[in-house]
Amino acid sequence: MKNFEFSIAALRLAVTIAQAGKLTRAASELRMSQSAASHGLNSLELQLGTGLVVGVHEGLRLSEAGQRLLPSRS
Repeated sequence: MKNFEFSIAALRLAVTIAQAGKLTRAASELRMSQSAASHGLNSLELQLGTGLVVGVHEGLRLSEAGQRLLPSRS
């Protein structure tokens, strides 16, 4: 069994990306650089072993795995 030790900040980033629909907007809302947000998302996805977002024409949306991690954002 994997040992999951991701931070609250990483989860907050994932939630903010899901709500904003764009990485740059989420980074701005969290007062971090786009690069730091990208690295944070990548780190979380590596820890989980799966992608949490997929690119769409309008920006980003949660992947199936992302929807399981963050099932309700309303």
